[in-house]
Amino acid sequence: MTVVRPQSLDAASGRCDAGWRESLFSGAYRSNREWWSDNLAWQEGWPLNASAPPVYERRCERAGGWRVLRIGPFASRGAGTKHAIGMENVVAAGECVAASLLSPVTEAGELVGEPPIGVHHVHVLSHTSIMQDVKAWGFPLLDRHGRRFHYHPQWADHRHGGQCDAARGGVACMNRSYPAGYGQRYTEAAHVDLELVESPAESLQVPPRFWWEMSFQACPPPAAAQPAAAEVAFRETSGSLPKEGRPEAARGEGSAAQPPAPLRYLAPYVWASPFDMRLCALFGTCPLNFTFHVPENATSALWYSVRHRESGRLLSFDLHTHEHLVTAFIFSGRPESVGLNSGGWRLSQPWLAPPRPPAARRR
Repeated sequence: MTVVRPQSLDAASGRCDAGWRESLFSGAYRSNREWWSDNLAWQEGWPLNASAPPVYERRCERAGGWRVLRIGPFASRGAGTKHAIGMENVVAAGECVAASLLSPVTEAGELVGEPPIGVHHVHVLSHTSIMQDVKAWGFPLLDRHGRRFHYHPQWADHRHGGQCDAARGGVACMNRSYPAGYGQRYTEAAHVDLELVESPAESLQVPPRFWWEMSFQACPPPAAAQPAAAEVAFRETSGSLPKEGRPEAARGEGSAAQPPAPLRYLAPYVWASPFDMRLCALFGTCPLNFTFHVPENATSALWYSVRHRESGRLLSFDLHTHEHLVTAFIFSGRPESVGLNSGGWRLSQPWLAPPRPPAARRR
């Protein structure tokens, strides 16, 4: 794993226009040092545990339409500790977002990469939220009253890992924007749930205290917006965007001389993958849904197809994977058009990635 040094936000975005506004945290926080072996060993933090150290919200506005929210401070509890945070109404209904930053930061506002802190996931979504899991007792997928509930969110933004290699910006990839001229309008208020994992390295240790930052850049004024049903951003989850999505563009640097392009609204589109329904029967719920089974120490391949309900233009594509993926391809047409589902390229089950022999890999 490439070690990426934290980078400062203030140099790119400037300071808060009117200083920070601070209040007590209105969400939920808990941590677990034993989550690998005991998913019930969570320790409640502030505010559900009133005796725990208080957690705060800090808010400010910055040039370029940025609205900044930091939550913390959170104390390091040692390697492997998972920190779970949930908060409601992080994006208001009707708000249009052109770019976002979702990342742990230091007290000074420097981005913290992995190592020393890994972003297991962060979901910005509407309808329902794992925020309810954070507030619940016992096993996840129980609501705050101990009853199971259905988790059918409307995805809006996310990171799963999300850090690029050093050549493509490293931890700065946690700051992303949509291509120029596009924005996402939230028709409903959006919530957030996230999990961070302490993953220190010898040269990069977890700060004793750190914060979580969620910053959103507003779209140009609504008067410039144009309906564009055919302009759709199909996003499955984490990856990098083209040059327009890099931090220097997301922060608005170097764009003053360019005339503003008319804004077009886009929509996230999730390509759900096949998974083993027997896991639902085994666990009484579906904690491992949308999971591919990939063989160890082997080159493998897996594919699936989707049929779109609407036609549109593909603006970007993110793949949600918590493991390393060498290469991903997107084809237009049926799998058979590129030689899949025939000969040696067949799947025994839609979620099982078969290992490929050397001869097949050279084709």
